[in-house]
Amino acid sequence: MAALAPQLRALAQHEMQLAHGTVSRAGESLAALLGRLGARDDEAARTLGEHAAVAQALDGRDAALVHARSGAGGRLVELTIRYATDALDTPAATHFSRLVARRNTSDTSGVGSGWHTTIEAVPFERRLQFMAAAIVDTSLFAAADEAGVPDAVVAQLAAMFSADVDFGAEPGRGERFAVVYETLAADGEPVPWNDGVGRVLAAEVARAGRVHRVLWFAEPGSAGDPGAAVVAGVASDGSHYGFDGRSRRRTFLASPLAYSRVSSGFEMRADPMSALMTEAAVTNSTPLESALKSALASATLPPPGAEERMHLGIDYAAPAGTPVRAVGEGTVDFAGALPGYGLTVIVTHGNDHATLYAHLERIDVEAGDRVAQGRRLGAVGATGWATGPHLHFEFRVGGTHHDPVALAAAAPVTARWLPRRSREAFAQQREQAREWLAVAATLNAGVGSTGGTVAGSSSRPAAGLIAQR
Repeated sequence: MAALAPQLRALAQHEMQLAHGTVSRAGESLAALLGRLGARDDEAARTLGEHAAVAQALDGRDAALVHARSGAGGRLVELTIRYATDALDTPAATHFSRLVARRNTSDTSGVGSGWHTTIEAVPFERRLQFMAAAIVDTSLFAAADEAGVPDAVVAQLAAMFSADVDFGAEPGRGERFAVVYETLAADGEPVPWNDGVGRVLAAEVARAGRVHRVLWFAEPGSAGDPGAAVVAGVASDGSHYGFDGRSRRRTFLASPLAYSRVSSGFEMRADPMSALMTEAAVTNSTPLESALKSALASATLPPPGAEERMHLGIDYAAPAGTPVRAVGEGTVDFAGALPGYGLTVIVTHGNDHATLYAHLERIDVEAGDRVAQGRRLGAVGATGWATGPHLHFEFRVGGTHHDPVALAAAAPVTARWLPRRSREAFAQQREQAREWLAVAATLNAGVGSTGGTVAGSSSRPAAGLIAQR
């Protein structure tokens, strides 16, 4: 017993700490979040909650992984937040952001007295997910849904095969699909944003007697290469290619948001603003926009008296702060505030084509900037005459409004072939993709004659070419 005395004294002097982890919730206060993590520390909640970096990491655009270490009485010692990066110099497809706030009473730098923070970009850990399904008596969209393919993967598949396959059409006999995609982890935990998935690395669809195959390819060492270092200012250098080496990238992306839902299409609708503008103008002597904000706060939507009007764009519902991307390469013609539209970016694309992105929370470009397809322009917000956070998106040709979805679907695939220097690396990647798809195809081998979708899936570490290239 005497021999244990020094150890017992050391243990008594050591402050026991508890560690808890959770996923953040939209609109949740930091104090409530810390409470769920076992840290009941009003001072920490107040100090950290006032820091811009912490607020940005937890602003609700995406769920975040949050861990806390707390000591006696629930006193917060360390807070770690892993979240989808929005740094301009970090590819969101390959990295996440890790914010660590540590209590340090001897160091008054950082967040506030007694706290110090670090933020760094960290590469995702990847696993390969293999999925396959036979499409027996349903559409490819429905088959993918029944097979449990994440929505973010289905969206990529639809874009990759849009020139070859109608995902909504009824199937013929013997049709099937197989897909290999990345699942992403941050420090060993599956990420809660974008369905927890990354890029589709290989896919094939058998339809109407033909087999269509596509793979992801990035130059070795480029920003689009999962094994490469970060290249400043580049979101991704890779793209999807057919097995013949021709790019599958269309002139315009199908959506200015990576994932979202359409809340109002290019169609006639009961315009909520028409009645609100009348009410605001009649009942208020304050400026119209201020009056509209007041009317919006108490309105039932659509309000009585709303007029039927043509909605000349598409509204995408998404949390405030969601990155907004350019649907095609072009030049920023306008970046600023417009009446009604709020913070707005207009991009011209040549051939008298222009796109407009409105109600933004912030703008990340300036007039005159050249932007590549997929470049971040700003973030979803509710500025201007908006009923809540969303992106209003317009597509104009020669000054006339057109349906953005129809224009994107009709946009030609860029007839870009791989440069000669890349063909050897592409051939190696293509053979790897063939092997993956062969593995995926075995998951639904021996499918019976019953109706519906018969599917299988498998997961394994992303080794080999994915880690090396």
